[in-house]
Amino acid sequence: MILFPGRRPAAWGRRPAWPRSPRWFPFGKARPRPAGPVPTIGIAQHQGGRAEQQDRVFEAGRQADRPAFALVADGMGGLRAGGAAADLVVETAGRLLDRPPADPEQARRHLAALCRMAHHRILERHGQGRGDREAASGSTVAAAWVGPGWAVWAHVGDTRVYLVRDGRLLRRTRDHSMTEWLYACGAIDEAAIASHPDQNKLTQCLGGPAPPTPDIDHAVLREGDALLLATDGVWAQVPEAAILAAAMERDPAAAADGLVRAAVLAGGPGSDNATVLILRHEASSRRT
Repeated sequence: MILFPGRRPAAWGRRPAWPRSPRWFPFGKARPRPAGPVPTIGIAQHQGGRAEQQDRVFEAGRQADRPAFALVADGMGGLRAGGAAADLVVETAGRLLDRPPADPEQARRHLAALCRMAHHRILERHGQGRGDREAASGSTVAAAWVGPGWAVWAHVGDTRVYLVRDGRLLRRTRDHSMTEWLYACGAIDEAAIASHPDQNKLTQCLGGPAPPTPDIDHAVLREGDALLLATDGVWAQVPEAAILAAAMERDPAAAADGLVRAAVLAGGPGSDNATVLILRHEASSRRT
């Protein structure tokens, strides 16, 4: 069942100027330095050719008593409802940071609770059952906890998580979309997902008519591994080989910025909002 037959199209307009630098949130020097590999995080966003930015991104660097946390949400809905829905996802995540997980099993429960709570908050604020199509909204989400030697991530919708090691794709999330379903059925090949006319039709999201069922996965990390979170405004425009190469670059901020630039240029005047977050798991002595 198709819940969202595509995001509301925005009028093509003048492309916003490039930001002077990617959105980059360095770790505070006053924080206690945790032992072992420490994630470095790079973030970049661009509005593309859309009337507003409905993507949201949030991260909290690892501390001595807390794993690192990263989240990307892609809002959907008429007028400003999509951005408001994505804001609620970020707000919910911020509230839950007061109870960080201590291990992977707790991280799984935390991410499941995040999706459940954000879904209900969106329904309360912008309910699907009100009959006002402009007010209806929803959001995708991809979120991850990264601790010493482990990562747990969850997603709902088509915002993706890639796990990359030595330039090779170890894992990627499977979109909750019509095209991913067609691929699973063998009706199309994986390369056709990004360009298929039904690419933006989702089978579930936060704030939709039915409670979402997030996919939650985990991995044991090695030094140098990278998690890359990206909205469809990026992965639908940039070849997977470029995504994997960016995940391995030593400077995640520059790599994220390069991916976003490439996505918006490939998308042309009507390009979608584009957001990338790259989290590299590396020894603290290599941090700059």
